[in-house]
Amino acid sequence: MTSQWETEIQTLESTVEQLEREIQRLLSHKTDCLRRLNELKASTAILPVETLSTVFEHVCSDTNFLPITLGGVSTHWREIVWSSPRLWTFIRISLVSEATGYPESYSNLLQLYFSNARSLPISIHLCGLATRVTSQRLATVSRRCFLNLIFHDYPTRIQALSLTGISSSWWDDIFRCARPNLLSALRTLDLAWSTTIRRTDHIHFSIPTLTRVTLAGHLIPLELPWKQLTCLKLIGLPIDRCLYLLFECPLLEEYQCDLPRWIHPERSEFHSILFRTDVVLPNLREFGWWFLTDGWTDFLMNVQYPSLRRLWSLASISDFHRSSIHPLPHYFIENTPNLESFSGDIRFLWRGPSPDGYTVSVDDENVDEGVSGVLSAEKLDELCVRNLDINDLRFIFDHLTICHHPAYWDSLGTLRTLSVHGSRLEQDLFEMDVFTSFVDFLQSKRSGRKIDTNECKRLTCIRLSPIDSLEKADRLSGEMVSRLETLRQLVREGLQIELVGSSGKTKLWS
Repeated sequence: MTSQWETEIQTLESTVEQLEREIQRLLSHKTDCLRRLNELKASTAILPVETLSTVFEHVCSDTNFLPITLGGVSTHWREIVWSSPRLWTFIRISLVSEATGYPESYSNLLQLYFSNARSLPISIHLCGLATRVTSQRLATVSRRCFLNLIFHDYPTRIQALSLTGISSSWWDDIFRCARPNLLSALRTLDLAWSTTIRRTDHIHFSIPTLTRVTLAGHLIPLELPWKQLTCLKLIGLPIDRCLYLLFECPLLEEYQCDLPRWIHPERSEFHSILFRTDVVLPNLREFGWWFLTDGWTDFLMNVQYPSLRRLWSLASISDFHRSSIHPLPHYFIENTPNLESFSGDIRFLWRGPSPDGYTVSVDDENVDEGVSGVLSAEKLDELCVRNLDINDLRFIFDHLTICHHPAYWDSLGTLRTLSVHGSRLEQDLFEMDVFTSFVDFLQSKRSGRKIDTNECKRLTCIRLSPIDSLEKADRLSGEMVSRLETLRQLVREGLQIELVGSSGKTKLWS
């Protein structure tokens, strides 16, 4: 009897195994059929391979899509993705900073990118995360082995390297892996340290191709070929070191110093910089600085910038700080004779209204008092102004309106683009005085009038933020509606009005 049961059990188990195999075969066949059905139905199936490849490149560059995700849609897409090396030239991987090991799949993914990119150089962004993820039973590789893929296995294939959220333990392993002559093809380097790093050992990189560097943190534990850099961005570093590096890089064309830590000049090891005279930065074309009132900024006011095209203040000015800053002086703007673009807080352009309110008029002989030289820059093409209130709006529109009056002759006759931002812009703009000044300004800037003997360029674009609509003026007075129709006529004649809504989306008004 027992033998009969055993035989039946074996028979049933064998049948179940056969059915399981048949189920897997059928499921696999179903998957193949569905994939082929998707390919036949897909509108992209009729597109040339080159067109799809270009579309995929835009998707991968503008979003977080991985090419491996696109390749999983269909066999047709997979063939295109795997045969398009440009799709595999940028990879971003998030890693837990304090973890000693990472999933083996990360290394495999990185190797897949190097393989599919073929001979093209690759840009790598490793983002350190402070939060430890839930542990999983996955095959792992040590952090050292993972970093060796970059610094030893493929060092000549990397054109851009970004390491953010670097902790002390991260930097210890980077210090052990890196060598001065590695990464010989590197052009761009971005490093951001966490505030916990304390290591003082320096890595000396001698990379002949390196031209663009971004450094963020409280110290710089490395030496770079400063004298060959053309772009340098510094975030959170001591302000004196930021200024020192500005002059250590004679070939700089782009420079930014954001969120600097203030150091009193008398306590700085670079204090002697402030005694330099006749300083010229001949190659600098883009310059960003925290233009607050201090000795370091005062020194920069007297530097010559013969090639400067773009200037912006990176400071996010609070109400407290706004009282301690002043309009950028005329002599500073005279040191930037080719300035074409400025972006910053309105207080860098004028001191604000008197206690009696906004009273400046075309007949006021002191109209230029407290006004920055930026508003008389002869070649300024683009102006972006932030934090405007109702008085600031009237000022900026009144002051830039072209009219035949001596006090207003220097009113940016070359201006083509104006961007204004105010927290209450959607309410303040529709005050009658402000809206009247707004429309008069636009009419004058579209008229082609001449200032003295010089013909003004026509304003081509005004950008308003944040504001969702201009249509609310339809519900106001008849004069406002008339002004709105004038605005529509200007749009029909070619003026572009961009509205940046509260969600951040931009739309054209017509």
